[in-house]
Amino acid sequence: MYDFDRIIERRGTCCSQWDYAENRFAEEGVLPFAVSDMDFACPGSVLDAIRRRLDHPVLGYTRWQNCYYRDAVADWWQKRFDLEVMPEDVVYTPGILATIAMLLDIWTEPGEGVIIQPPVYDSFHRLIAAHDRRVVENPLILENDWYSIDWRGLENIAASGQAGVLLLCSPHTPVGRVWSRAELDRLVDICHEYRLRLISDEAHLDLVYRDHRPVSLLAAAGHRPVGQQVAVISSAAKPFNLSGVNSAYAILPHAGLREEMTKRLRKYGVYAANALAMTAVVAAYRHGQPWLAAMLDYIEDNRRWLADYLASGTEGLSLMPAGATYLPWLDCRRLFAGWGYPPNRLIEATIGLARRLADDGKVVTRAGTAFGRGGQGFIRLNIACPRDKLRLAARRIREVAAAGRPV
Repeated sequence: MYDFDRIIERRGTCCSQWDYAENRFAEEGVLPFAVSDMDFACPGSVLDAIRRRLDHPVLGYTRWQNCYYRDAVADWWQKRFDLEVMPEDVVYTPGILATIAMLLDIWTEPGEGVIIQPPVYDSFHRLIAAHDRRVVENPLILENDWYSIDWRGLENIAASGQAGVLLLCSPHTPVGRVWSRAELDRLVDICHEYRLRLISDEAHLDLVYRDHRPVSLLAAAGHRPVGQQVAVISSAAKPFNLSGVNSAYAILPHAGLREEMTKRLRKYGVYAANALAMTAVVAAYRHGQPWLAAMLDYIEDNRRWLADYLASGTEGLSLMPAGATYLPWLDCRRLFAGWGYPPNRLIEATIGLARRLADDGKVVTRAGTAFGRGGQGFIRLNIACPRDKLRLAARRIREVAAAGRPV
């Protein structure tokens, strides 16, 4: 029914994934795996809805404060996550990062600290710094190939008053951790006790694997008097491959916070909705569930294939356990140890391997160092692609690894 094996030529569309890679390396034949979008066609129901909208010849200013859009979002959260979201709590925004920026503007002052937990989505660090806020790091703990929150470190930071906001990635990219209900309950309790505001970026929540349970921060916050302290941000972009049709939304249970967000949307001139984005989101949430389920099955098959391939003859490389996303975290630490790199040179080794994969293997990836402290020793890939592309890249990665440490 859905052909995820189909190779779609994306070059020449100004796409970041393919055109940027070839422009950067100034040669053809590069296989890009660095950008977090898919090489799959968008759901047919979404494309059909956009075509129908384009049958109307006027693309004027569009309002999002209507049941057409807000009810679609609320219904999706009810069906997908068993959560009651009030339609009036949904606020349309132009994108995830823009929403985070506006919330920082509402909740913090210049110079105030914002907690992140690296290795984490690299735009968090840049966004906080660009808004003259201080990055306060509470690195994840990695033990027995499993990432967890440093609870003691987080509570110490919260108690010290170093920060006013915790910026959560849920599920956590790039490591693929799906936070449990117990973990989210504990986060909410800490933030409530120390008056920390909590922003949860849940852009990947629809990409949780079948053997894990997706849990929104809303499930934990809903039973506590913390509505004024909590903001959940999400989007249809990641699960339905709509990143080029920019839009997102915030779910804000507190009326005062919704009012402040609306003021910021007007302040920055981004109050009106993108007509095609709104159409795409509604179509995805109303009719895209079968496509999403099939796509996730394909992604998990890709992940299993890659894990088996690496285990069957790629010395020193393996995939870290994960519960979500199409962005696997490739563990290169044993490879580097075999090449004689001591722990204090893992940053150099990681950057060097990513460069060699691009130069020698013609495979463009993301060095784990891009995601902050704890990213050394890892490479981020993207398996939201036809399996033939993945097979070719895996062979090239194996060849580069087998060639040994560069002299």
